[in-house]
Amino acid sequence: MYQINDLKKSYKIGSSKSILIEVKSYLPQDLMTKVTVLMQKSGYITVKPQRLTRSEWSRFNKKVKQIGGFWVSNDRFSHWSIPY
Repeated sequence: MYQINDLKKSYKIGSSKSILIEVKSYLPQDLMTKVTVLMQKSGYITVKPQRLTRSEWSRFNKKVKQIGGFWVSNDRFSHWSIPY
């Protein structure tokens, strides 16, 4: 299982762009056009789905969990949070 803490060890502090690129590389590439990925100052990368089918959501959710992320259910503002 991949851990986000491995990112902190492999990149210098302050290279948030590198962390974002690394996290994106672990997510399903064919679905990246259907999500919005943002790096938050709070120490989380948020991934907001735009139009995912149930099976696509399930596949994406599995990958997010593998890198230590979790689903935040909040009506229109639901998203995945991935700590970095």
